[in-house]
Amino acid sequence: MKLCLTNISYKNLSFINFIKKVKIINSKYLELAPGLISKRPLKKRHLEKIKDILIKNDLKIISLQSIFYNCKKIDLQKTKGKKYLIAHFIKIIKIAKYLSIKQVSIGSCPSRKIDLDYKDLYTLNHYFFNKFASIAKKNKIRICLEPISKKYGNFFLKNPIEVLNFIKKIKKGNIRLLLDTGNLELERMDLKKVFNKTQKFIEHIQLSNKNLKVIDLRKIQKHLNFLKNMKYKKTVSIEYLSSKGKNTIGQKNLFKSF
Repeated sequence: MKLCLTNISYKNLSFINFIKKVKIINSKYLELAPGLISKRPLKKRHLEKIKDILIKNDLKIISLQSIFYNCKKIDLQKTKGKKYLIAHFIKIIKIAKYLSIKQVSIGSCPSRKIDLDYKDLYTLNHYFFNKFASIAKKNKIRICLEPISKKYGNFFLKNPIEVLNFIKKIKKGNIRLLLDTGNLELERMDLKKVFNKTQKFIEHIQLSNKNLKVIDLRKIQKHLNFLKNMKYKKTVSIEYLSSKGKNTIGQKNLFKSF
């Protein structure tokens, strides 16, 4: 199991200061929201600097997340809007490829936040995720599709079972399930039952709380023990929202035990 930290838990820190926190906690793996590093698209010189920092510190980014952060609002039902969103995704894939990142997490995608009747919403998202999957596959990158509760303004794929059914219908081998424990809490679903039902499709797990500003290390430890007992071998991120991180010592002890 690869245990990761994410920079959404250190939103106000520069990338280099985030890395300093990572080193203190002694994590080797990261999940990265590129929009928190720069509001503008990352240019090659930025990516070169990031790559250099990663190499010097013997760190690896295992996934990109929050990839549509800073996207402009545009009508996605029109051709111009569709082209814009696909072009944005292509930029993300180029970042992932340059930094040798093999998976991209998709949660709050703008196409999932449109209040349409279900048939139209399904058709629109089927179109986008077909495109995303084809673009990612050409670059040997997996998409981890995350369920997002309606609490966050999402109307499509609100729980892991809905995501699982969509993955089966869309039939794209590089679209996999991202399981999020905070989402499970909001949807009143049991981790053990959902894990057993979806295990074959899980590529990444985020350990969060239904209140994203909370980090509950006891609960995280419990979840990690369960995953360890289930012989889960893939990637896991500790996810919570914070400006500069919380409970560094507690997290350091948690990582030490794994």
